Amino acid sequence: KGSGEAVPNANVENHPAEEPTRHPKHFVRNQTRTDGSFVLDGVDAGKVVLKVEARGYAIAYSQPLDVNIDAPIEGVVIELSSGGTLRGTVVSGTDSRPVWGARVIRLTGNGGVWEERGVSPRSWDVVWAKPWDVVTDPEGWFLVENLPAGPIRIRLRHDDYSPLDRTLEIVEGQVLEERFVLGGGAKIHGRVLGKDRKPMK
Repeated sequence: KGSGEAVPNANVENHPAEEPTRHPKHFVRNQTRTDGSFVLDGVDAGKVVLKVEARGYAIAYSQPLDVNIDAPIEGVVIELSSGGTLRGTVVSGTDSRPVWGARVIRLTGNGGVWEERGVSPRSWDVVWAKPWDVVTDPEGWFLVENLPAGPIRIRLRHDDYSPLDRTLEIVEGQVLEERFVLGGGAKIHGRVLGKDRKPMK
């Protein structure tokens, strides 16, 4: 960020400004040229933001743009940065042993409802056809680089434990180290009966 160097082969696509983490019904995607320039042709009219994703950088969004099909938009500049890093370890709340195979999920806010999104080790965003890219190793460790600076909300999932949600603050150029403790959850006992109030066979 601030270097002014061109970033080639970055993916650029349009998203609705009111919900930038969601894909619109019709979106246009293209890659930047060697000089960092790009053209998106056929973007629907309305207020949009441009999402940029490039290897080694945090995902970035442009300022909201008012698209008018009769007036092309020129001179859009989007600066990329390396972002921050999250390094975590996941342990069992019962015996403090490392939890192997816990899934790390980003939660995306939508109208007050938190939804699960897959994450990628390099981008921490929606991953097409690969919903679970970040899992803990046998020592309970995981690492996610190039996270955009700011607050994020994540969920830890494992079949043997209750899900754990945490809100974290990512700082540009810094490594955030966190320890996550998973609990076993509560047990529910019951019976399933038929209409005659007798056990089902």
